[in-house]
Amino acid sequence: MKILLLISLTIFCLSTNITTAQAFDWKYIETEHFNLIFHPEVERQTYRVAEIAEEVYGQLKEFTGFKAFRKIAIVISTQDDIANGEATPRDLIFLSANPLITSTRVDREWLKNLITHELTHILQTETTFGVTYSLHKITGAPTVLGLPPNALQPRWFLEGVAQYGSYMEGYDFLDRKREMIFEQKVQTEDFYPNSEIIWGRSEIGGEIMYNYGFGFIEFLMRKYGEDKFIEIQQMQNSFYYLGLDAIMSMVYNKPLSVLVAEWKRELNQRFPIRIDRDIAQVLLPKPELAEWNEPLVTPDGGVIFTEKHINKSSIKINYWHPDTGLTTLLDSPKLAFTRLALSPDGQKLLYTSYDSIKGAIRWDLNEMNLQTGVTTRLTTNGRIVQGIYYYKGYLVIKNDWGKLHLYYLQDGQMTQLTDTDYNFVITDLAISPDQKRLAINFNYNGQRGIGIMRTDSWEYEKIYYPGEENDWLLGDFIDNNSLTLSWDRLDHYDLYALEIRTGKVTRITNTREDILQGQIQTFNEQQYWYGQTYGSAGFTIAKGPIAAQENIIIKSHDTNFQDAVDSTSKPVKSGDYNHLAQLRSDLFSPYVDTEDEFEIGVSQYLSDPLEELSIYYDLKWNVDREEMTLNLDTDWKGTNPGLSLSIQSQGWDIAAGLTETYEFYPYSLSASQIFQISDGFQFNQLQLQLARSWIQRDSAATLIQANYYPAKGIEDPGYDVSVQHNQQFSIGYQGDSLTSQSIIGYAGGSNRFTWGEDDLFWVYPEKSQAQRMAIQKLHYQHNLADLSSSLTIFDTGRLYTNIFGEIGLFCNNEELTVANMAGIGFELETRMLNLMSVNYELVGAINSNGDVQIKYSLKSPF
Repeated sequence: MKILLLISLTIFCLSTNITTAQAFDWKYIETEHFNLIFHPEVERQTYRVAEIAEEVYGQLKEFTGFKAFRKIAIVISTQDDIANGEATPRDLIFLSANPLITSTRVDREWLKNLITHELTHILQTETTFGVTYSLHKITGAPTVLGLPPNALQPRWFLEGVAQYGSYMEGYDFLDRKREMIFEQKVQTEDFYPNSEIIWGRSEIGGEIMYNYGFGFIEFLMRKYGEDKFIEIQQMQNSFYYLGLDAIMSMVYNKPLSVLVAEWKRELNQRFPIRIDRDIAQVLLPKPELAEWNEPLVTPDGGVIFTEKHINKSSIKINYWHPDTGLTTLLDSPKLAFTRLALSPDGQKLLYTSYDSIKGAIRWDLNEMNLQTGVTTRLTTNGRIVQGIYYYKGYLVIKNDWGKLHLYYLQDGQMTQLTDTDYNFVITDLAISPDQKRLAINFNYNGQRGIGIMRTDSWEYEKIYYPGEENDWLLGDFIDNNSLTLSWDRLDHYDLYALEIRTGKVTRITNTREDILQGQIQTFNEQQYWYGQTYGSAGFTIAKGPIAAQENIIIKSHDTNFQDAVDSTSKPVKSGDYNHLAQLRSDLFSPYVDTEDEFEIGVSQYLSDPLEELSIYYDLKWNVDREEMTLNLDTDWKGTNPGLSLSIQSQGWDIAAGLTETYEFYPYSLSASQIFQISDGFQFNQLQLQLARSWIQRDSAATLIQANYYPAKGIEDPGYDVSVQHNQQFSIGYQGDSLTSQSIIGYAGGSNRFTWGEDDLFWVYPEKSQAQRMAIQKLHYQHNLADLSSSLTIFDTGRLYTNIFGEIGLFCNNEELTVANMAGIGFELETRMLNLMSVNYELVGAINSNGDVQIKYSLKSPF
């Protein structure tokens, strides 16, 4: 039972990925069902979050069958330049409440969508029934895996239900951009393989898993009713170990594969193969498992675009020309997958990239000279999400704590041009050739539109909306009075030309494929459209002839964006955030252990929602020896010390520790002092420990540890000193990594080092006690194959090869010894219940002494 307790603690710690900044002066408000924690810069967003959360709570609670036993905590921040959320099965939601700036995702109010999605996660995964509810209320972890039973469902199901929750509230829908993926999938033989919906091995903008789950759940709810969903939740509580496939078969009386086939037949009827009309000329075929942003056409007829490989950790900026082929201009994991901007002369390129500034992800603007390849960083911690060229400087979209404003950047100085609230989201910019007009693609309170702004006054000249249930994406200016739009008004995206003064719109393409964010260029006195298309082959870059047809007129609208939607909710209470007052119990577990002797005890793990303070205690009573033991561990991030204390009622074996953590960007430094005494208050050990790690990515860490042992009996006093350094490199595809670990140490007195206790086996056991040592370890892992066979509760996913080597230098009694080892292993990673990873590993190694050892191991969450 105690083993299960430790597993539960590990899961709860690892399932939360909340980054907090110590400089923030955190506040909180409480409503009827929520406790919202925020920093002052996002106070208005917080009150809006509170109103939306209370508004949707009732219907979502009824939909999921949720029974609350404590208030749900919501942490709201905009310190990172991302728009996302995270829900963990401890009644905790973290919201990065920045506006979503991706032009091809979501045409409703993003904050509503985000809150409802994450809240549905909490209500769905935390929903328990019968005895399971009582266990969950007492312990927080009713399953052997330490999680609520409904959290043990495949991710496509969890995400699909969360998206359906937003859809049910009217904050999300299956728009044309999602339907593009459905249409392409039903026209291929491999309809959503497991490698996509379970492992996420290929996706489009991270959408495949979400898109599949959303579409399939919506189909099931519509055809078979929402009551079946409650049945699935109830069955999951009792039979989670059978897996979702078996549970759905019991609820629907049909195998999951049959239900998927029914959905596919409906999609085939919804999306018949279209008749070819004007065929687009594909300039560059889509590489495997990649997506592209819209192309920029250069003056010499080339194309510049960004390319994102799902399996790679980096994004590329590519240049393609019909004469020279494809060239990669830049390849970096820190590039933003947003629109690029080309200077009027075609000699320079603007792009955005991110960095970690004091632990927060921040976007900045960069410029590349296309002739020399030299790049220049134009801002530092500027929070710039997009930029275009304007006169001698740049027009940029800047994130001002969750509010996107337009600025003019010149010589490092920024001048604010617009001042709108967080409800007004700028997603794209385009400037006219004479630079007198600026086109803005925006989302205002969930409605997509295009605004035309005069640059002499920075006031809006025209505002256009695409119409009910339609969406359009901004392309580029054709001339000073017209620009291109991608519009989905005919159930697919065609390219249109909008005449700004009159509102006249002309459709200029007539293809069977969707054209996103295109532009028009003239070469050899012939006009062509260029754009990113999406069809049966996925994303491609194409061009085609202009086919002017179907003129329509749209009317301009009011230009007032200052009337932001404010919350009217009244909190139950509010005040400054206090870590101790916000502590919540994530696990309370009584246990009985009879493995050696009869022992009973109770353990509890508490933490605050910001994950800055955590307390764990274990109180146990050994009936046979009549001993009482208390183990207490606290961790308080920042400059506050943590405490480790162990007290035993018989023998007074006491170990007390004090840990302090400091941040000196880009490092985090912790210092620990551990003091041990035994019966009679005899001094046992004093340990000093310094740990340095990178704040940015935890890719490097150094540990310095020194122990002093007093003299005991005939033994002399002793000491040891060791240094361990770990460095990890990510190379190539996902699953490929190179890890390096360096260890050096020194020991004196009666204490010696042991090398190999945590390794495959000991190398030269007779030399394992050394006064001085230096060890270098290298480990390379390669993703050998992706598998997709599905068993009852297991889904195989990836087969890895592991190649490792170690070399050590030992000095003992002035004798120098060199020892080394090399080996190879095969590791099969599967997923149990489509959620928990299980690894099978077969490893063989040989050392320089000729010793060979083969080892098989099973790594599971049990």
